[in-house]
Amino acid sequence: MSHSDAEARPHADTAHQGAARASGPRIVVASSGLGHVSRGIETWAASLGRALHDRGLCVTLCKGFGKPTEPFERVLPCARRDGSLAAWARLLLPSPLAWRAGLASAYGVEQATFAWCLVWFLRTWRADVLHVQDPMVALWAQRAKRLGLHRAQVVLAHGTEEPTSFLARLEHVQHLAPAHAERCREAGSWRSGWTVIPNFVDTATFHPGHDDDWRKELGIPLHAIVILTVAALKRSHKRLDVLIEAVARLRSEQPDLPVYLVAAGGREPDTDEVMRLAREQLADHARVLADVPRHRMASLYRSADIFALASLTEMMPIAVLEASASGLPCVVSDDPVLRWVAGPSALARDIRSTSSLACALLELATDTPRRQRAGAEARRHCVAQFGQVAVVDEIVSYYHAITGREQPRSQTPSPRPQPTPRVSVIIPTYDSAAWISDAIGSVLAQSSPPHEIIVIDDGSTDDTASRVAAFGPRVRYVRQVNRGVAAARNRGASMAEGELIAFLDADDVWHPRKLEIQQRALAASPSFALVGTHTFAWPGEVPDVHATALVHPVTWSQLVVRNRLTTSSVLVRRDALPGPAPFDEHLHGPEDLDLWLRIAERGRIGLIKAPLVGYRAIEDSLGRRPVSMEQGLQRIMAKLDARKAWASRPLLRRRALSHAQYSCAYMYSASGWYSQALRRLVSSMALYPLPFQPDEVRMPLARLRMLARVLSGWLLSRGTTRGAAP
Repeated sequence: MSHSDAEARPHADTAHQGAARASGPRIVVASSGLGHVSRGIETWAASLGRALHDRGLCVTLCKGFGKPTEPFERVLPCARRDGSLAAWARLLLPSPLAWRAGLASAYGVEQATFAWCLVWFLRTWRADVLHVQDPMVALWAQRAKRLGLHRAQVVLAHGTEEPTSFLARLEHVQHLAPAHAERCREAGSWRSGWTVIPNFVDTATFHPGHDDDWRKELGIPLHAIVILTVAALKRSHKRLDVLIEAVARLRSEQPDLPVYLVAAGGREPDTDEVMRLAREQLADHARVLADVPRHRMASLYRSADIFALASLTEMMPIAVLEASASGLPCVVSDDPVLRWVAGPSALARDIRSTSSLACALLELATDTPRRQRAGAEARRHCVAQFGQVAVVDEIVSYYHAITGREQPRSQTPSPRPQPTPRVSVIIPTYDSAAWISDAIGSVLAQSSPPHEIIVIDDGSTDDTASRVAAFGPRVRYVRQVNRGVAAARNRGASMAEGELIAFLDADDVWHPRKLEIQQRALAASPSFALVGTHTFAWPGEVPDVHATALVHPVTWSQLVVRNRLTTSSVLVRRDALPGPAPFDEHLHGPEDLDLWLRIAERGRIGLIKAPLVGYRAIEDSLGRRPVSMEQGLQRIMAKLDARKAWASRPLLRRRALSHAQYSCAYMYSASGWYSQALRRLVSSMALYPLPFQPDEVRMPLARLRMLARVLSGWLLSRGTTRGAAP
């Protein structure tokens, strides 16, 4: 756990380990390759661990290498499959013994050593469920359970084509497709503790769109037709050699067709041979990408036009789900599992021969309307059948079943339709007639319209009322005596009917997809109480956002040092607001930071890193009123001290106070009060002389750079007559 995560533990982590987590099973999701291998099993484990954590369950993601990158991760040491220890174990152990112990391969050695550490963790953490896709890890854990070494129910998500005789040794198996379950039933080996639940895909992260960054990076023309495959870069099973030959044949038959092949996946022993074959047959029209970072995969799908998978059979191909969710038409083998996963719009053909695969690719490459229709239908099928929310619901129900709360179900029922939460938009305004129409118009233009818009006029003296009235009954207008923006927001919150509340300042605007993206984010991540977004400069061009609903956690210890949320970007659950008047009306400036900190002490806060709010910088904004802002920051620090929020973390407190002084120095400097700025800057350095973290300042050595500017301004201003300092 990182230093900042440890600091946040008494606040954010305590909240998300609260009642919801305490009442449910303690779950361990594990993968020995996670941290040094990027393939289907590792993707499955990382995605499931994140989804369960966001759902509010008590989950630990155990991996075999690297460092924890999330607060719910744990690294268990093991002998890596490509390391010297695994090689020596295979050489020194007698072959019959190695085979019986599951150590006949380097992967087997990795699984066994990982499982030994995992059993100890299951015992000490008192886990209720272990969920894995590594088959030997499941078998070792099952044996340890029978010996009484731990109590966890072991679930194997069967994605590695193990024979029925192997599966029969396990109490709980998650078959990933109905066809696999039917084969077991026909063989007479079905067990009462087994189930059928597919893999899922985050359809918010993987969504349709056009992303030209990859094409520019790879030197592929923007008008080209890109055929993408995502699979282990090898000839056997994935048949990359057959796909390369099929694309080469397509190009020879249609020389004027600008077709390119992009193959992305994990490196294999014969990957160099695959690359050589691609160069020989496709020359500059092939790109083979080994070990693409996971966070870049969604944009890679959006850079393609067609997805092709040349393997003849698959257990449950996550790559096909991701491609379908991204709106790509798919070419797959005529296999019952692949047909079921890819959906009716896919070209499921007998692709055992190069010519048949080339013909299928040609059909899509030469028919743009068909590609578009097939891609749209693939997306609809994927969302309906393999969306994250519905599938994770079934997985959680299965956990409850096998831990004794209900009988396991062998088929995936249709999820109950849930009512869509209503959104109330609150717009406080004071003498903002020049901008209020733009703000309201941006709300009415939302792709996901809100339930209501409430404008609270805080005693304006201009023609704000008439401008709001022009929108008619679509906007509720309420006028009050001037009491400040915090009081106006509180008035609106007390009137709101929605389960979700969004705030919009009268001088800002929203991107047309803001509410849509945030609503998807909260639906996919129920453990988050509040999500914000990035901003863009306004007036200006509205950015073309290829945004996802991926939420990045913002911890209490991060917020207490630097406010990372703009009020106009926030969408918050109504039941997460502390009381009927959530904003402190005694604060004039940082009242939003005070609220975010109080919410973060009880729940999780997240950030969508997409520019969805147009922020207008105006001369008389609160950010340019250093006195009121400084007084507000001092009040917030006093409130934190009073409720003992620091929990014996003096270094974090000093860093927060230092950053507050640095922020005040910036505001005083911008106002031309250089002597005041210099005092705050010196105070900041005295409180915390170490450098701030990169995400806490705009540039490296920020305070030293500011010191140079302040000293320069102070020297230039000496001898001139200035207004009285505050």
